[in-house]
Amino acid sequence: MIFGNQIKEFNAIFRDISGYVYRDITGDIVTIPKTTFIDNIDLIPMPNWDVLRGEEYFAKNRDSSIASHYYFPVLTTRGCPYLCTFCSVYQSDGRKMRCRSIEKIIEEVDYYYKKYRFKNLYFTDDDANVNKKLFNNLLRELIKRKYDIQYEVYYVAINALTEETVRLMSELGMKKILLPIETGSPRMQKEIKKNIPIDRAKRAVGWVKKYGFNVSVNFIVGFPQETMKDINLTLDLAREIKAHQTAIWIATPWEGTDMYEYAKANNHLPRDGDNEMIRGYRDTNHFINVDFDYEELKRLTYDINIEINFIKHSMLNDPKRYKELYQYWDFLRLGLNKHPILFICLGYLQHLMGNFHGMKKDYMHAKELLSDKQVSIVYNKYLDIFSKELMIQHFHKSTLTEPVTAHN
Repeated sequence: MIFGNQIKEFNAIFRDISGYVYRDITGDIVTIPKTTFIDNIDLIPMPNWDVLRGEEYFAKNRDSSIASHYYFPVLTTRGCPYLCTFCSVYQSDGRKMRCRSIEKIIEEVDYYYKKYRFKNLYFTDDDANVNKKLFNNLLRELIKRKYDIQYEVYYVAINALTEETVRLMSELGMKKILLPIETGSPRMQKEIKKNIPIDRAKRAVGWVKKYGFNVSVNFIVGFPQETMKDINLTLDLAREIKAHQTAIWIATPWEGTDMYEYAKANNHLPRDGDNEMIRGYRDTNHFINVDFDYEELKRLTYDINIEINFIKHSMLNDPKRYKELYQYWDFLRLGLNKHPILFICLGYLQHLMGNFHGMKKDYMHAKELLSDKQVSIVYNKYLDIFSKELMIQHFHKSTLTEPVTAHN
């Protein structure tokens, strides 16, 4: 029963389907636990976008000003064969990887492209390239078809990535890629069962930069087995890689993961007021009885975010990418409108681009923000830490102020 329609063919094929929730006739919510997975995912019918008001949705996809927020999602595989201890995706998708045929994937893309003329397609697989042969052949088929589409991929598996795949992605017109390296510590790579050799991670970054991708990388720190030495190895690798966007998360003990079970067995999980183990929610993403201090860890991760995503951003050394960097930082204004470092960065970048009116406007906004006591307490220290950077010196000179220090 889907949207009130009884589909006999669907019920016959997926008789033993599990892992869903519904409300029964009495109004009670019933949960059917996930116990089975669909092996032949080619049998799953294409989504009915008409039910989801597809025409209205994809009209927004064609609007260039907001198109990146409205994309056509395509799933080519289900399941993840990797054993990362912190990840819970296997609970919904399983360990066994099941692949759709290229014919079925192309049928779906072709049908809805002709119907809706969407402009953005997003591969939503957890690791789209694990089956290298399938993914490479799919890329080749899409290249031949020459759709007027901007393609993106969610994650790629670094251990399965080859330069040939990167080249094909580039030929298809992909411009962004996210590499989940997670840790710069060889010891922690083994502990969290990510098992990416650091040299291989660096080589993957080199490939995607070679082919002109905008490179994002993910790191996680604060695992219960981790030491400050491990954490510093991760931060050092983040600096060395010089990605265009770097996200450094603090490990969260999601219930059901191997990391949660390890933390529970080794007395690393905090307890709430009822003396029950706190489960994995983002507002409680910390452990106890570990080798590092959580307040210090939060400070370190925020400091390196300011350093590599803002003041020492790698694109500042490449005039060909100034426009791209400006678009990224300009987008951040919406959510970071009280972030003076962002406005200093925007002002300095506009100085480099020759837009002196925009430079002055952003510099003065940063100065106004820093005049607020609460804001200055948080951000003045970065003007001190990075006082020798040309950006900070230019900001002071252009706003005719004495250098502000963390002690002011």
